[in-house]
Amino acid sequence: MKNKYLYKYKKIESAIDLTRILDIINKKRIYLPKYSELNDPYESLMNIIHTGDAGSSLLFNAGERRDYVDDLFKQYGILSLTSNCRNPVMWTMYTDYYEGICIGFENLSSAKKVKYREENEKPEIINIEDPKFNQQSIVDTLMLKYDIWEYEDEYRIISNQKYLDVKDNIKFIIIGQKLNKQIKELIKDECIRNDIEVYETYINSTCNKIIIKKYGYEIELDGSEIKDDLVD
Repeated sequence: MKNKYLYKYKKIESAIDLTRILDIINKKRIYLPKYSELNDPYESLMNIIHTGDAGSSLLFNAGERRDYVDDLFKQYGILSLTSNCRNPVMWTMYTDYYEGICIGFENLSSAKKVKYREENEKPEIINIEDPKFNQQSIVDTLMLKYDIWEYEDEYRIISNQKYLDVKDNIKFIIIGQKLNKQIKELIKDECIRNDIEVYETYINSTCNKIIIKKYGYEIELDGSEIKDDLVD
């Protein structure tokens, strides 16, 4: 992995969302959701796991699969990350229009780049009775997505643990500029207490790009260009 940092966008739409973010900051761990909790309906379906037992063809032709195949996938949790903290589409989709945060991680050596497949490419059919079939076949399937998602430049960590320990990996948090001021201050205070740097987004309307500034910045109208404070 060549990227210096990887990022996780998070919404704050409820008290539960805020509690989860504070848990990440204070306990230095992050929850790994199952494939069924993610937003892509094709998660776990990029390769077809065919069981070959009696009646399985009827399920296969109806677009269904055995429950125990689901159980194989549900052994794993997935942390979805990206290499880009200045993606306006992702700030819109995953932080509800700059009302959330983006967490910057470093040294996540176990993160691997998602492989993208053309949308019209048919899934590979893998027979569960094939001697080559193993747990890696499940993990490899979870590392595949259609290329309509390629703009996310996604990296993943797939693990059979419920939480990933990130105490040595959280470097900074970027706060969306439209987040409620009180919540901003709460997150900022918790970050400072945990030695985590804090930044904030700034939309430069003259060049239409996202600039990352240190939290609490003030724009000086002295004719100088507004510079990005995050070097990544």
